[in-house]
Amino acid sequence: MPNRTRRRFEGLREPLPALSIDLIWGYAGILCFGQAAFFGVGGYAYAVAAINLGDSTPAILAGILVPALFALLLGYFVFYARMSSIYVAVITLVVTLILYKFMGQTAKPSYMIGSAMLGGYNGMPAIPPLNLPGHPDVFAAPEDMLVITGLVALAVYIGLRLLLNARLGRIMVGMRENELRMELLGFDTRFYKLVAFVIAAAIAGLGGVMFANWNAFIDPHVFGLGFSAQPIIWVMM
Repeated sequence: MPNRTRRRFEGLREPLPALSIDLIWGYAGILCFGQAAFFGVGGYAYAVAAINLGDSTPAILAGILVPALFALLLGYFVFYARMSSIYVAVITLVVTLILYKFMGQTAKPSYMIGSAMLGGYNGMPAIPPLNLPGHPDVFAAPEDMLVITGLVALAVYIGLRLLLNARLGRIMVGMRENELRMELLGFDTRFYKLVAFVIAAAIAGLGGVMFANWNAFIDPHVFGLGFSAQPIIWVMM
């Protein structure tokens, strides 16, 4: 792919992680540096499933569900332990860096899931692209991913807008403004934090799916500090 086109497509990695951070931080009031972890887990889950199954439809579901389940497990221990926001930020950042170090050591042939080799820092090349359900021979070109990712980001934005206008969204905003008052009103804030955390992880995982598709490649650098910091900076700006 020409460098000019590749630079234009670099923006495909930002919208969905940014939307997930806007939900978890901007509305639920939870500063999380772990969206890169869910982004990368989603991308790797998609790549492994697509290589083994040869169809992107179940692979997309894997790229959403695996990071959501990972967030459910991590969030349970974090929020039900009633850790403060600073500890949540630190723990999620540490988890991201652990994944970065671990995935960099998976170049050995023993690190295979089915027929998919993780590849360590060499990455996973030749990831199958998005295809029509049931038709692996009809797939999206890299240039099409710009439009597809834009439409997906728009759909996610509309879905989040509807969610935030509903009861769950108002509870999230209430937790951000005064968590103790919400607890005194009878809301289990730990549960609602966990729900927001899982939804944000699923969105970030979907972003990883889109990224793995346009690039047809993924490596441990998706867990790096750059991937962690850039969406947070753009959301803050």
